[in-house]
Amino acid sequence: MTKWTYHVFKFSPTGTLFRGGKIDDDWLMKELNALGAEGWEMVTAFTSAIAQGATNEVAVVMKKPGN
Repeated sequence: MTKWTYHVFKFSPTGTLFRGGKIDDDWLMKELNALGAEGWEMVTAFTSAIAQGATNEVAVVMKKPGN
């Protein structure tokens, strides 16, 4: 049976807090590719929404086979 190790990668979008933030696609792809090169696979991503749909933080859950 495969055992998994999990990692949560968090970041905050940039921009105006109450209008939501912007995510730098190039930066995010670079970070995800670096984690992928270490064997991590993305499981899911979600935001912590605050007032009026603005995003405070984004969390990306990653997994890889572990011990």
